[in-house]
Amino acid sequence: MQIETRCNGCVFYKGKVCGLGRHEKFEKNGATVVEEWGFHKISGRFCSARRPEEWAKKHNTANLELIVRAEIMARTEVYIYLQELNEAALQNTINSLKDQVLQPSLVVVVCNNPEIKINRIFKILDESELIYRVDVPAEKDWTRNYAVDITAAKCEAQIYMVLDQGQTISPNFLALLDKSLNLNLKRWLYVPATKARGEVVYFLAHKQFQGNSPCSAKSMFPDADEKLNFWSLQEKLEYAGKYQNADYYIAHGWL
Repeated sequence: MQIETRCNGCVFYKGKVCGLGRHEKFEKNGATVVEEWGFHKISGRFCSARRPEEWAKKHNTANLELIVRAEIMARTEVYIYLQELNEAALQNTINSLKDQVLQPSLVVVVCNNPEIKINRIFKILDESELIYRVDVPAEKDWTRNYAVDITAAKCEAQIYMVLDQGQTISPNFLALLDKSLNLNLKRWLYVPATKARGEVVYFLAHKQFQGNSPCSAKSMFPDADEKLNFWSLQEKLEYAGKYQNADYYIAHGWL
């Protein structure tokens, strides 16, 4: 069943025009906007800004656009992966998160080594004033992908990003992710890691494709080669994009 959003009944839809200018942006990013029974509908996309009249009555009508913008703003959890603690490197990563224009909703240090004294990690995080958690594996030989999957299973945000200890991002990076999804209405599920950023994952895609858990391609795609296996979420999404002839699974280049 195709996803669609019907504009009738939305407080921002007046005179067959979207007051937020979303119709044009949706069309630019692959959706189809058509008029049906005197109203428009968006085929292929869900509009997170659709609000009924009852919602508007609860707020100051002069600020409705600002209110809905705040409600749909992307929440991002940031996971900092480490196997050996380098306090200076961890501090650099934490500092870059403190400097974000749009703060992460949660910072999790994925400490993939139960022998590390985590009180030193807590000290750095306490001083940051960020909302944080420290995850420590039950066993020492967990792989990076498995450790990240255990942490991501608790995700309560729209997006998560994985950074290595010492890696930093530009101060506007998380704000740009939000702008891409919620203002420009770009469609993507995964942004590969580079030196300037960690991998960025749309959490619903992580759930749908079972994260980084290894599996045969045929278990997900009946027509796939029986000898083909997936060893990461990125591999699954790259194949899915080709399988469905869709270019939005992996974001190539900047968003």
